[in-house]
Amino acid sequence: MIKKNYYDILGISKTASIEDIKKAYRKLAMQYHPDRNRGNKAAEEKFKEINEAYDTLSNPSKKKIYDLNKSKYGNINFTVDFSDFFNSNWTDIFHRTYQKKHIRPRKGSNILTEIWVSLKEIIYDVKTRITIAKLVPCKKCNQTGRIENNKYCPDCNGFKNIKTNVTLNLKIPAGIFHGAVLRLEGQGNCGYNGGPPGDVLVTVKVRSDSFFTREGQNVCCTYHLNVIDAILGTIIEVPTLYGTIAKIKIPPGTQSHTLCSIKNAGLPNMRNTQEKGDMQIKLIVDIPRNISKAKRILLEKLKNTE
Repeated sequence: MIKKNYYDILGISKTASIEDIKKAYRKLAMQYHPDRNRGNKAAEEKFKEINEAYDTLSNPSKKKIYDLNKSKYGNINFTVDFSDFFNSNWTDIFHRTYQKKHIRPRKGSNILTEIWVSLKEIIYDVKTRITIAKLVPCKKCNQTGRIENNKYCPDCNGFKNIKTNVTLNLKIPAGIFHGAVLRLEGQGNCGYNGGPPGDVLVTVKVRSDSFFTREGQNVCCTYHLNVIDAILGTIIEVPTLYGTIAKIKIPPGTQSHTLCSIKNAGLPNMRNTQEKGDMQIKLIVDIPRNISKAKRILLEKLKNTE
């Protein structure tokens, strides 16, 4: 027996997607839920109508038959007995086809998230924990969406799953690159009809460092050298990515933009942590813009000597 326009009840068009149907149902179900409208008979009847409409329109086989009847008989705000039609062999065949397609096990969806780490952290493996919101099977209704007397489950509101926060262990390999994605298999949203859960995909993002830049497995930095040290030579001390101080001998007559290299002071290779890049230091010779009169006199004497 078809008496009501389910599209009007949910406030949606006939072309609405399954997601639009779910959104409309959730909004109206929350508005007219008996727990929020205690003693309100009109709200209780409205809630029943909403569930009746959603039960039909969210079920592809029921929706197809409903739409066919609506199209065949025009405006359906009257009572028509389709019992013979629903009991036909065609309906049985369609129902079996639907069951084969939609009741088979389905894998749950993946969950996407991200985590930030510093350049100095990834010189070693990073062991951390992340918290995500995921869908898990509703235990109260055993993922059926219904409880006794075919009522909607109060815990999942008929959606079979509930969302909960879980904390997962995550290992970020040393030397990982910015934008790399780590996969935690089987930790995503739960599956349906006995299907396996999805995965969690974690995008790792590496923060920029105030002193070091990265070029592959190498790390680079800049050191400013005064002109006298560049001329006469000196020994400089430069911090490394590993928290140590490297002493580097600067030969006399060093030119600006000269590159110095420290072997194996860069980032580890993700696949072989024993293999590391280098640390490259660019020397910038600073030429003073203003000098004292005494220094000018000395430089003039040096110039005349040359």
